[in-house]
Amino acid sequence: MSVKQFLFPYEKIVHGAHIAVYGYGRVGREVISQILANSYCKIQAVIDEKAEIIDDCPFPIYRPDKLDHLRYEYIVIALDPDNIETISNVILFLLNSGVEKNKITKVIKADYSLKNIPYRIRGVQDDILHIKFICMNGIGDAVMDLFLVNRVKKLLGDKCQVSYYSKYAELFNDYPLLVNASYSDEDDYDVLFQNTHITIIKSWCPQKIKRISSDFYDFCVGTIDFCRNYGGDDDCLRAWLFAGLFHKRRWEMYDPFNALGESWEHPPLFPDNSDASNIMRKYNLEKNMYILLNRDVDASFTMQHPKLWPIEYYDRLIRLMKNKNPKLKMIQVGVRRHNNTMTEIDYDLTGKTSLTEIKTILKNSRFLISGEGGLVHVMNFTGGRSVVLFGPTDEKYFGYKDNLECVNRGECEEACNYIHEDYWRGCMKGSVPSKCMKNLTPEFVFDRITTYQWT
Repeated sequence: MSVKQFLFPYEKIVHGAHIAVYGYGRVGREVISQILANSYCKIQAVIDEKAEIIDDCPFPIYRPDKLDHLRYEYIVIALDPDNIETISNVILFLLNSGVEKNKITKVIKADYSLKNIPYRIRGVQDDILHIKFICMNGIGDAVMDLFLVNRVKKLLGDKCQVSYYSKYAELFNDYPLLVNASYSDEDDYDVLFQNTHITIIKSWCPQKIKRISSDFYDFCVGTIDFCRNYGGDDDCLRAWLFAGLFHKRRWEMYDPFNALGESWEHPPLFPDNSDASNIMRKYNLEKNMYILLNRDVDASFTMQHPKLWPIEYYDRLIRLMKNKNPKLKMIQVGVRRHNNTMTEIDYDLTGKTSLTEIKTILKNSRFLISGEGGLVHVMNFTGGRSVVLFGPTDEKYFGYKDNLECVNRGECEEACNYIHEDYWRGCMKGSVPSKCMKNLTPEFVFDRITTYQWT
């Protein structure tokens, strides 16, 4: 697992801004790769003194003396922050070239020795806690943050306003506990969460938090202390081990000691879409008369991911389901279409629906059949249920009580997702597809579905 040495200054730059990156050495390449991975902002150009001999830059690259020809909202100095003299000279050059001071920022050097100790900020000068969530990860991570949002709002009520930024912001339109789903500047919040498998506070204003809510302050202090023990490069592994020891599920790890309440209840569901009938009509769907099938992983992974069930298994299962109930429609959903289409489906909606539409389509289906992943988590927040195909990931950690978990690993008795590093690169036993998914046959899954009378 690669460790980031330099971090893009997210808190200093507005989401979606047009930027120029100054420097295409080791630091610049690392920071550009982060932006390419999450599409946080738009890189218009790269500036480097050796521009004429660089031939591998994915963006237009110019020498510093061509600065006047560029259009940008910010310039990010992508040089090692330890090179203070060099950075000072660059800043002086930019200022002398007419660049406004508030448009110049620089990358941050990752300091893992701090173990996720948050920055202290000035905060907002009023009597309400402004709480911001930022999710830079996948759709499942974005949705699961709402468990913590719900707990925070239940504790603080009108004493707080919660805003949430994610590239999946469309999912959270009209969510009842959120003020908005947009990104704002540093001074517009009192505490900033950017969670992974545990709650991570990136910035906070402790004095104000303590003044408004001693209970929430205690939660923040406990969270910071928990990060010191379970955070860092291997927070996923440590969180999984902790969860196993104390019988916690993934979504409970945001508040592992129940500091915000006694029990984890289901959060408020996504509100009903006022345009639901038009969406159903658009795709010729009838409520509860279709089953959804999803075979996908996050875009940063290849379609050889060991979590993926063989596509021919989906087709075999569809044939079994149709024989059982020929009136039910079988519909494939997801994002990726290339070499990923099931031949036995009635409709293929992969890549065709918006996030708003997929919520409605999920909610009105009989159920979803999917590997463990983002749409399973979205389905949970619609009030629906899923048949989840578990292999290398742990059903005891990732499961929901209302879902039907299908597990048949055979000789692989335990999930391996945190037992060996970078499990997503391939099966530990060298099998493609992974042995645990290959052993989970369509007949086994079909027997589970019929036994529990889901059709």
